[in-house]
Amino acid sequence: MPPSLLSIPPELHPLITTHLPYPDALALKHTHPTFYYTILSNYNASVRLKVAWLVDRKERNLPCPQKNCILKTDAAFCGSSNGEVRKIMEERRDHRDCKGGECEILRGRQCEGSKARKGGAEGLWLTDSRIAMIVLAISGLLWWLANDGILRYSINNTS
Repeated sequence: MPPSLLSIPPELHPLITTHLPYPDALALKHTHPTFYYTILSNYNASVRLKVAWLVDRKERNLPCPQKNCILKTDAAFCGSSNGEVRKIMEERRDHRDCKGGECEILRGRQCEGSKARKGGAEGLWLTDSRIAMIVLAISGLLWWLANDGILRYSINNTS
């Protein structure tokens, strides 16, 4: 099994996460209970990450909330400005900030998100990996119906 972030000493987690943009640190926080209680649990560090993320977006001429943001908690921050922060974070996650194939998240690298989007942001949800998962799920359902589901149904109804 490859080493994971959980395998390093917990004292190093805050040192690593202070270098992440706020949305990435927030996402990491929600991946495991250990991270939930350690990442962004320090109020000052959490506020610094939020402010740094907003300043960085402003400096790169990316959309920013137009109203005041509540920095007290993650939930308050994401819900502040009439949901603008949450919407901006969703657009960032879907690579809608990326223009001309250059990725705003990976800083200048080729953007896979913009390739998947092709005709616009609304088509982004149907990427190659999601299509593969849908095909796999449908294949499994069809196999179950063909082998187990219909067979069990026919046996139960004949007796």
